[in-house]
Amino acid sequence: MSNDWSSVYKKYAGKWVAFSDSERVVGHGKTAREALNQAQKKVTKCPVYTMCRLEV
Repeated sequence: MSNDWSSVYKKYAGKWVAFSDSERVVGHGKTAREALNQAQKKVTKCPVYTMCRLEV
């Protein structure tokens, strides 16, 4: 991955984020379950999850 993820980390600080295989945000929330529920509505493949730190 050669993307600059700092803007994603700033926007979603303290939240769980789900990425599609094309590296776009497909879900986010206070819990991994919230991110998963949003992602499942947008993509069929299993997304990648991460917790964004509060500070970058």
